[in-house]
Amino acid sequence: MEDEEISQILYKLWLKNYNHSFCDSEKSIYDKLSDDNFQLIIMDIGLPGSKDGLSLIKELKANKDFLRTPIACFTSYDSLD
Repeated sequence: MEDEEISQILYKLWLKNYNHSFCDSEKSIYDKLSDDNFQLIIMDIGLPGSKDGLSLIKELKANKDFLRTPIACFTSYDSLD
């Protein structure tokens, strides 16, 4: 899950040899996760909208379907302000 277009481009380059999919909002992640079975979720911590990446991770890990799915967290923020 990544909302910044430049970061999505970088991820696409890094993951070019793997099947991958992107989403950029809270609604789109739930749509994607219901349609496919992912082996890894890469989550941006700083997301626009009502929930940040940490909130979404807590929700996902509370769901038994995603309990064993690893989630890697990233952010481009350099401070908490």
